[in-house]
Amino acid sequence: MSIYGSLWQMRRYGQGETTDIRDFPIEDNNEYYECNLAKKYYTQAYKNAKTAKFKALCLSMMARCEANKLAHKYPDDYNKPKKNYETFLWNKNRYYKDLELNYEYDYDRLAFGCNAFEDYFKARR
Repeated sequence: MSIYGSLWQMRRYGQGETTDIRDFPIEDNNEYYECNLAKKYYTQAYKNAKTAKFKALCLSMMARCEANKLAHKYPDDYNKPKKNYETFLWNKNRYYKDLELNYEYDYDRLAFGCNAFEDYFKARR
């Protein structure tokens, strides 16, 4: 769980749109913003996957975690108006590159949406 899940409800109550708590002194701040543990588990699932579709799903989830980490690690680069979001991700996020190179057919479905996740998850066996 992270900023992208429901962890803030347990640890960061009172978080509002006007409050920037990026540097709030809580011991799990990096995990909260960077999804490191989630990426670790998706990596383990990828290594043990039995089908190509499930491997592609795991790789896309690792890419999403890495995108969150990069947005937290490089907030100034990420938010510059001249920087394109996709270009930023492509240049720094090796998981999206791997997904596009190794799972070309699945890339668009997994990198730019989440409607196909259930089908890919069901293909895990």
